[in-house]
Amino acid sequence: KTNDGGLHWTSMPSGTGNSLSSVCFPNDSIGYIVGYNGIILKTNNGGNNWDSIPSGTNHPLESVFFTDALTGYVVGYYGTILKTSNGGVTWSALSGAPSNQYLHSVFFTDDNTGYVVGSYGTLLKTVNAGLTWTAISSGGADELNSIYFSDQNTGYIACDGGNILRTTDAGLTWSSIWPNIYHWYPLYSVYFEDANTGYAVGEAGTVLKTVNGGTYWNQVTCLTDNYLFGVFFTDANTGYVVGSNGTILKTTEGGGFLVGSEKLS
Repeated sequence: KTNDGGLHWTSMPSGTGNSLSSVCFPNDSIGYIVGYNGIILKTNNGGNNWDSIPSGTNHPLESVFFTDALTGYVVGYYGTILKTSNGGVTWSALSGAPSNQYLHSVFFTDDNTGYVVGSYGTLLKTVNAGLTWTAISSGGADELNSIYFSDQNTGYIACDGGNILRTTDAGLTWSSIWPNIYHWYPLYSVYFEDANTGYAVGEAGTVLKTVNGGTYWNQVTCLTDNYLFGVFFTDANTGYVVGSNGTILKTTEGGGFLVGSEKLS
């Protein structure tokens, strides 16, 4: 955890030895983390203490997203989709995903409309808060690693093939965009700071940026060749990237230059 914009980081005990994959804070105090062996952790005090809460599964969990403090979704291996409506006290398994698919990312654009992506081009959508899920063609068999919507209609998916999928009609159709780089490394996370400005990160220290809503992507100079797994911006200029070997990168220039630490203790 950092309290000074990433200048210093404090390691906090999680209470588990399981690998942890995704974190979501619906507000400043309440947060959730998910990981392997069905682990779900919750904090009520801004991350100072974490408690394990029963998930009802031992499948690896890959992504967590909350639409408000009480309602959240978790996805993971073997088609696992979980939902809570009471702040994680209980979780129910939702049907609709193939049981042989690994689900990597979940994102909701409002209380009812959500998307899930995963292995072998798996792309699912719900319009009734997870009650039913409809399979959508992604236009290919790429491993789909991360999904993000900048508004109700416009969404992006980071793919193993190094390409980025884009929709402008709420997921009905998707087009594949290839970044303007020499090597197309797998991409693991995508995030948009506003309707036009977005970032994607991936293998070999790849950091990509678009300033025209995702129709054209350029590579940003990066100081590491480690795998990068997550990207998030707090404002137009300030963003963070995390990756393998303890890598944490920060930009204060809208991704124009990245500074970081290879290994934080």
